[in-house]
Amino acid sequence: MKIDFRPTRLPEVIEVVIEPHVDERGWIGEAWHTWQFASAGLPGAWISTKFVESSCGVLRGLHWQRAPHAQAKLVACHYGEVFDVAVDVRPDSPTYRQWVGVTLSHERRNLLFIPRGFAHGMLTLSPTSRCSYSVAFAGHHPESETGARFDDPGIGIVWPAVPTIITSARDAAWNPLA
Repeated sequence: MKIDFRPTRLPEVIEVVIEPHVDERGWIGEAWHTWQFASAGLPGAWISTKFVESSCGVLRGLHWQRAPHAQAKLVACHYGEVFDVAVDVRPDSPTYRQWVGVTLSHERRNLLFIPRGFAHGMLTLSPTSRCSYSVAFAGHHPESETGARFDDPGIGIVWPAVPTIITSARDAAWNPLA
């Protein structure tokens, strides 16, 4: 089975598209394969996978873990549709504060690879979404968690329109990216 790796305007953030095998029963495809990921320069081993269910307008993020527990993420939407965002939070990077957003859905059969040093956020666009994200390099370390405001004007993410943004008190309390 083939996986298509498509660069985004931030070259380290990769859209991963499942190239399915289709027959009279439906389709089957691989979301990741160790050797194909390694040949594309992506991690082939994952520490954990989390599942997330949200309603329309739920905005999660922007989150990341600081070194030495920085994580890479592979995000998939199994039901519904989300706008998934990666923001470069590496102060010494030429793309610092730049962002890229990709609409993920079960119909598109796409995922988003977010490397270490990037914040992650997602906004549910459909009535309900069910997503997962796998993390590489480090598990959950609360002492390394950090975030930035989803509406930070210094980043300038253009989120798709939804009737109402619903976020957690924690996410609403993050400061803008320093």
